[in-house]
Amino acid sequence: MKNKFLLIIFTFISGTFLYAQSLNEAILTAAIRISNDLPANSTAAVVSFTSDSTNLNDYVINELHGAILRNRRITLVKPDQSQLQNISAVDASTARNIGQSLRVQYLITGSLQQSGDDYDIQFISINVSNTETRSHYIASLNPQNDDNFANLLGITPAPVTETARRQQEQQEERARLKQEREEQIARQQQEREEINARWSQLDRKERNALKTANVRNNWISAEGSLGVFNYSIAEVFNPTVVLSYERMFGSKLSLGLNLNAGLYRYKAGSVFGDSLGFSISAPFRFYPWGKSFFVGISIGWVFGGGEYGDVEYHGVKHSDVYIDWAYLIIAPGFGWKIDIGKPGGFFFRTGIELPLFDWYFYTLTGKHEFMFFRRREFAGGTGASLGLKVTAFLGIGWAF
Repeated sequence: MKNKFLLIIFTFISGTFLYAQSLNEAILTAAIRISNDLPANSTAAVVSFTSDSTNLNDYVINELHGAILRNRRITLVKPDQSQLQNISAVDASTARNIGQSLRVQYLITGSLQQSGDDYDIQFISINVSNTETRSHYIASLNPQNDDNFANLLGITPAPVTETARRQQEQQEERARLKQEREEQIARQQQEREEINARWSQLDRKERNALKTANVRNNWISAEGSLGVFNYSIAEVFNPTVVLSYERMFGSKLSLGLNLNAGLYRYKAGSVFGDSLGFSISAPFRFYPWGKSFFVGISIGWVFGGGEYGDVEYHGVKHSDVYIDWAYLIIAPGFGWKIDIGKPGGFFFRTGIELPLFDWYFYTLTGKHEFMFFRRREFAGGTGASLGLKVTAFLGIGWAF
């Protein structure tokens, strides 16, 4: 029981007290924490920040307001200067009146306290209706590591070395990039919540209008395909499994990557047999209406090999021949990416590819003697093949 209590206390402290590298980083992190802790689409206002510096107070209020506003998860009301001047302190006795005058559900306040050489900055979000704390963030700052913070406090920091300056710039850049990523995630989350909230109220036509080809940017699927090729040099029956990734660029264009593994059953004259083959290809797709239907072209490299029965080559019959083969293939096609249920999430994909051209390479060797050792190569070749080639595919995946 004692260990469990200590774990709870440690979790609470580590979740609320953090060491920030700069004032700006503390403000950005606090904005993310507050935006995530308050209910989506709730109303709030940054009403006060108390410290010994008026410049710092004004700076923090404006920067925190802007950082929360960019997250777009909650609705912010910005008090005018006269309203801010009338707010001296926010506590249980004044929170309800201030909230009613600003017409918001939550009040956001902050303060700065010196602790030795460091300063503890904290932000609190208060529920106006019951005066309970909904969000709490604390961080430790050192003005010797942050020129901007020191200037706002009105103190002169110790000289900063060139190495320390570069480290500070790198830390601020990492904080800025982190903020941008968090803002993007928050915007996407808000868009999904808005779509989900509207979904039950839409009719079928309106629901289909939301299902654009790029309702999500990333589409991963597992697919099965079956190819029947009538080459100029061979007939091939080709069932494969495919792992596919597609990245949307806008509503009409995408670029992907396919990894295939399958069976290749060849028959070329007296040569017949089964081979295990693999391929990697890059499909480029175009969605003319920005919906489910697409046309595209795929460029890939296929390779494999297998043992065959009697093979006659230049009038000489060879038994137990192993054939290595590989070819470059270009295949246009068309299909449908069908979103299931709400936009994003599960989807089906199906379509047809029609390989137009391939350039092949092959070698013939003797049968395996041991594991990876074969007898010497005695034949080989390269060339192009034409013919009727059709591949159909069907798969299911997840969009995110």
